[in-house]
Amino acid sequence: MKRISVYRKLMVLAGCVSFVCAANVGVSFAASASSTATAKAIAPIAIAADTNHVLNFGTFIEKTAGSIALTAVDTTVASPTGVTIVANTAKSGKFDVSGEAGQFYTVNIADASLTGGGSPITLSSFVTNGTPALTGSSTPVTLYVGATATIPADAQGAYSGNYSCGSELLAGSCLALHQAGG
Repeated sequence: MKRISVYRKLMVLAGCVSFVCAANVGVSFAASASSTATAKAIAPIAIAADTNHVLNFGTFIEKTAGSIALTAVDTTVASPTGVTIVANTAKSGKFDVSGEAGQFYTVNIADASLTGGGSPITLSSFVTNGTPALTGSSTPVTLYVGATATIPADAQGAYSGNYSCGSELLAGSCLALHQAGG
């Protein structure tokens, strides 16, 4: 008989444990916290060609195929090879770049061609005066562009064309703007 009473006590105890466990199924011990979220909208980068300061390789006498390299400064230096410059009106291209102060950007310029009386003149090896720091003010920074013009042996007459100078913000930004220059 004592065995049955121990058995009954164990059964009652097991029933109580089951009841307590079942009663606590919906109970959880949770914690929570909050944090601050922020955002900052900045001015987009903008680039504009200065139409009074276009990339100009000057006037030259073509003897054979050659080239003219221009520096990327306000007072441009032309370095001819295989051609003779007769009217040194050479100028680097000039662009005004503006945007949020302290932002970094890159400049990308693709090769281009000038068309005229003979085979096209190819523009390549573009150079700039770096990437002047954006000031964020209403006064844009100046970006000068130089390049090398490869002159074909049959060049004659006036040549013209466009090249594209693009700027892109760095530091995770994916904004890009391309502006044709003259």
